[in-house]
Amino acid sequence: DIVHVSGLMTRIDKDRYTIDQLWNTLGDMLLEKQGRENVSHYGITLYPKDWVESGVFYMAAVEGLDADDPALVSRALPAGGYACFRHEATEDAVDMLRAEIYQTWLPKSSKRIAVPLEIDVYGDLGYLPNCPRLIYIPII
Repeated sequence: DIVHVSGLMTRIDKDRYTIDQLWNTLGDMLLEKQGRENVSHYGITLYPKDWVESGVFYMAAVEGLDADDPALVSRALPAGGYACFRHEATEDAVDMLRAEIYQTWLPKSSKRIAVPLEIDVYGDLGYLPNCPRLIYIPII
């Protein structure tokens, strides 16, 4: 199934503070919309071709939010196969998990990246630094 999400997006370069600010701003917007606090939260990282030099795009998003606010960006997450990894440690350890995924798991799996993005699913409690998450990587 295709999942439709809406939220805020910006280009970042390893600046977790920017991610925190994005989530705080989205949280404030959700509080203004009654009944929107118990929705799944998605941290979506998009990797453009020049991401090593210029950074990545990061989207703090929720499912089912009506994108009537001009500040919000809407995206449909691609359907297809995903590899799923559970992370329950610190934010620094998530970087080690990602290195393990791309440098060890992916080459051994005979899979390829289908779309250059990652999706962190935080559940209905929302994003908090060091919170548990599922990391999905689209594969073929």
